[in-house]
Amino acid sequence: MKLLGCLLLCQLALSCSSHLPKSPDYGKYDASFDKVFEDITQINPVDELHSLVVLQGGKLIYDRHDAAHSLTSRHVLWSASKSFTSLAAGFAIQDGLLSLDDKVIGFFGPEDLPEEISPNLQKMTVRDLLIMSSGFSKDLIGEARSLEKAAKSTLSTSFSFEPGSRYRYNSMNTYLVAVIVSKVTGQALDEYLNVKLFKPLGIKDWYWERTREGYCCGGWGLYLSPESMAKAGQFLLQEGKWKGKQLLNASYIREATSAHILQYELDELTPEEVENLPNNDWRQGYGYQFWKITHGAYKMSGARCQWVIVIPDKDAVIVVTSYCSNGQKLTDSIWKNVYPLL
Repeated sequence: MKLLGCLLLCQLALSCSSHLPKSPDYGKYDASFDKVFEDITQINPVDELHSLVVLQGGKLIYDRHDAAHSLTSRHVLWSASKSFTSLAAGFAIQDGLLSLDDKVIGFFGPEDLPEEISPNLQKMTVRDLLIMSSGFSKDLIGEARSLEKAAKSTLSTSFSFEPGSRYRYNSMNTYLVAVIVSKVTGQALDEYLNVKLFKPLGIKDWYWERTREGYCCGGWGLYLSPESMAKAGQFLLQEGKWKGKQLLNASYIREATSAHILQYELDELTPEEVENLPNNDWRQGYGYQFWKITHGAYKMSGARCQWVIVIPDKDAVIVVTSYCSNGQKLTDSIWKNVYPLL
């Protein structure tokens, strides 16, 4: 735990043995980028910035870490895991195993479906799950680890609104996508993604938690190093291409990282109130498990600020691992101290 910004900076250490190439500009912007480490101590005394990594043009221009972390040490991603589940779905679509318009109930048998299938459950599609518009009234993430059949429990949940009609964040949406990908591929989600993405990118440090029924959690539970997160960000920036080979269709990357729904509970706000909501980095629209943010960027996002920020206009990727209580203030620091120099 850090008490003073100066003490924190004394603890910073350059990482070792990276497979990411360094830019000729590596180290050039340290004085400015280091200020993000200083700023986080002003957010909350217990907040910590574990790692900050910046790529531009596919090369490292900056990487710093606190004393307990490094570029190659594995870190929990929390809900940033969701974006990797989306990529797995993209590969399954590319392989002809899945469609965004497929009905969710088509992937489950009587043993997983409720006895009475409601009209809302009948019409729910894979796309509805990906854009967080399933309409489920409850998020069972707090119970998922202990449930013997988390998928069945989720599919039996009542509805608050018609699928596809509006946004409501629910990690069990992503869990169902993970289950569906496993069913259509005949492989665990992480094993399928290992073949399709991790191995080609040279990512070997992955670990993904599973539920009691044996499926990857999908919406949470993935562990990767900042280096591997940066590779994933560069893969996205290159629209699915890696070392000259198109691994995933660019069209899916573009679609997945575009805004498809606004993050507003429209039933609770008047149109005037929606118009007057703050234009911050959490209200730019949601894609297929990706967040649109300001500055023409998008990101993978997990609790306590586990981020992979992709900024196409700057040909840049920013990776953050942390324990931070205020994501907007940390984002503001990045826009202030990092973005202008890219």
